[in-house]
Amino acid sequence: MNFFSGLFKTGLESNILNYKVDFSKNYGDYNENFTQLDTYGNMKMAGPFIFIFILSVILLIIFFSLSSSGVFTPTTNKILYYIGWFFVIVAIMIMGYGLYLYLFVYLGEHSEWFNSLPADGQREINTINSLTEINDKLKTEERRKETIRRDLLNGKVST
Repeated sequence: MNFFSGLFKTGLESNILNYKVDFSKNYGDYNENFTQLDTYGNMKMAGPFIFIFILSVILLIIFFSLSSSGVFTPTTNKILYYIGWFFVIVAIMIMGYGLYLYLFVYLGEHSEWFNSLPADGQREINTINSLTEINDKLKTEERRKETIRRDLLNGKVST
């Protein structure tokens, strides 16, 4: 990363933080009536659902592979097989509930919240989202360049 791109990225992150602080001060109480929104209109509980879903998928793979390994007695293999199916059901239920929350609760609340903001608040949140998207793209591009640089130094060529 050269000096100017680092300076730009630092300034961009500082601007995002400043916009978020201002938005929080001016419009932070607009989300009080909404159960699934944080101050900036993002979904509150996405992380735990993703974690539990991924954990369930990992556990179902482990239990299915253990049940078919033949290392255990037939009874133990059958128990492991049923535990694996339990985690399939858990993963499907978590995915279904997460989709329900996103499609039927969060999207409706987000739309209602956004429309309740004054025009200045809508512009500020759009600016925050745009700057965050630009910052994320810059970080992705920087990681890609670093990977290419590392591959070239190690004698690997990637396209």
